Amino acid sequence: MGKYIIILLIIVSSIFSVSCEDNQNRKIESVSKNNESVSTKSVNTTKNKHEDQVVDYLNKKILIVYFSAANLNDVDAVSGATALGDKDGATGTFAEYLQEKVGGDIAKIMPQHDYSTDYDELHEIAHEEKDARVYPGFMLDKNPENYDIIFVGYPIWLYDMPRIMYTFFARYDFKDKTIIPFNTYGKSLDGGTYDKIRELEPDAIVADGLAVEGKSIDTKKEFVEKWVPEL
Repeated sequence: MGKYIIILLIIVSSIFSVSCEDNQNRKIESVSKNNESVSTKSVNTTKNKHEDQVVDYLNKKILIVYFSAANLNDVDAVSGATALGDKDGATGTFAEYLQEKVGGDIAKIMPQHDYSTDYDELHEIAHEEKDARVYPGFMLDKNPENYDIIFVGYPIWLYDMPRIMYTFFARYDFKDKTIIPFNTYGKSLDGGTYDKIRELEPDAIVADGLAVEGKSIDTKKEFVEKWVPEL
């Protein structure tokens, strides 16, 4: 009889031990899943903040700066129809639309030497500058370093920014600034230049920009104004 009681106690003890171990395993599994959930949520939150970034314009100093081949030092020169996505100074018109919407200061990047407004001549010059990787000189009557948010505009030349824009980004310190690019184009949208600006200015916040076909800029004012609050 005593022998059977001992065997019964051993069986009961084994069942209890297995039950406790199973409960413990379930707790460990639950904690593991919870930690995994928290980690995943954290990563997603970071990603969403980057993707859905909102530019805060409140109490910020804003500058709209742009380059165009139509920015001529010789005021008596005939502007004509400029080429390479900047028909009749479309980038300047784009900049004016932005200023009407967000306010701030506006400034032209004035080349040290005027660019031709003739299509073939300008195309040849753009090729020469790009191939030689030159840094053309320019003048600017505002210092971007004194502003918090800088809209930077340019036409696309040969699937890239004009080389004068490389001089612009090399000259100024944009650390902790917000850069918002905008551009006009003939065929190539932004030409990958927004990512190029991110490479050139790793310490700045570079928002996704807006590309508008140069020849249609006169009909795009409302389109541009609607874009700004979405930044």
